[in-house]
Amino acid sequence: MMRPAVLLSLFFSIGIIIARVMDICTVIWLALVGIALLVLFIAIYYKKVLIPFVLSVCLVFTGAFWYSLSRYPQNIYINDEGLTVNGEGIISSYPKESQYGVSLIASINDISTENKELSCINRILLKCCNEKEEHLSAGDRIKFTGKLSVPIGSRNPGEFNYKEYLANQEIFYIVDCKKGNVQTIKKGQGIKSLAAVGREKVVKYLNKILPQRERGLLLGILFGDVSLVEEDEWDAYKRAGIIHLFAVSGYNVALVLGIVWFLLSFFNPAPYIRFFLGAVVLIGYYFLVGWSSSIIRASLMAFLGLIALTSAKKYDIYNSLGVAALIILILYPGELFQASFQLSFLVTAGMVYFTPWFEKKGFGKILSPTLAAQITSIPLSAYHFNQISLISPIVNVIAVLVCGTVTVLAFIGVLLVWFLTFLAKPFFSSGFYNVLIE
Repeated sequence: MMRPAVLLSLFFSIGIIIARVMDICTVIWLALVGIALLVLFIAIYYKKVLIPFVLSVCLVFTGAFWYSLSRYPQNIYINDEGLTVNGEGIISSYPKESQYGVSLIASINDISTENKELSCINRILLKCCNEKEEHLSAGDRIKFTGKLSVPIGSRNPGEFNYKEYLANQEIFYIVDCKKGNVQTIKKGQGIKSLAAVGREKVVKYLNKILPQRERGLLLGILFGDVSLVEEDEWDAYKRAGIIHLFAVSGYNVALVLGIVWFLLSFFNPAPYIRFFLGAVVLIGYYFLVGWSSSIIRASLMAFLGLIALTSAKKYDIYNSLGVAALIILILYPGELFQASFQLSFLVTAGMVYFTPWFEKKGFGKILSPTLAAQITSIPLSAYHFNQISLISPIVNVIAVLVCGTVTVLAFIGVLLVWFLTFLAKPFFSSGFYNVLIE
């Protein structure tokens, strides 16, 4: 079966890898794209058999050019580190709280020091103190004053490279603000702000009824926000091989759609109504969670699955993976080198490919997907985390079942927080997540 989306994303990814290895300026890559396109047009005009090869080369050069645009800018303001900057921007992420303060991503409209405009800064990571009196939310327009700095990269081989992690999100600068130096100019509007209000209502409710340990675990499962999870507990989850439970992805999307499908089964609506409601839920969940690469991938695949289901056409999951990967890499080409991106796509493909084989070997419907996921994730886990969990397959069977139960109960609780708050507490007070904590 021809899978064009898989080939497109593959050659585009090869170009990104080449651009990362070869430090060539953007202009040269652009020239190579132009030459490849010219050769492609000539091949098409003369109907040459080299068209597939030339098209592949064109995609490779395009991927390399696109990635080169996201590299650190040549005119980076390293000499201005430590200087005080003033700026305005719009919050483009959900603020994350920790014991050290609040961090958020802002899209910049204007930023400057006392002496000059810093025109090449488009996005920053803003760090500020916990401010109870100043409420910050996604979509808000803010003004700020703080110290400018460039993120620090890894100092030792194999160490987490924070500088590269932020660069893959097109963030090249950090601004450190003190209390009172971040002010809201205008509250946000639109679907992003509406989702932020809904999410914040849930977070405030959980703050009232749960201690930090349980709240951190539940927010990680619900929204992928692990900022409240203690470092020693996070290390324990990594050793057990279950941190994928916090990378809100296809598993969570499937559970959410499953709840919707179950509720709709009582009314037996027309296929197009089922598709419309499913799409609305997907979009709402996407904005509620916070538009990470894993949720983009899962939402795109689920949306393509809804289209196939509605049109009664065969659904090709590999082609859907290709479409999702290509869209993510166009938005953020540096995501290709992130562990979450690699695990998300490789494990999904591995589960589809190996699960039937394990079922034929007699491992059953429950254990087979878990074993398939573990086998495909071993090389990446060893590379990124320098460890392989031998107990992971067994632990995952229990953890996935428990996490699935917690997720279903928690999402019912979320709906009740929004509409019937007084009924929500039992769904969040369930002891199921204590199994994961212990």
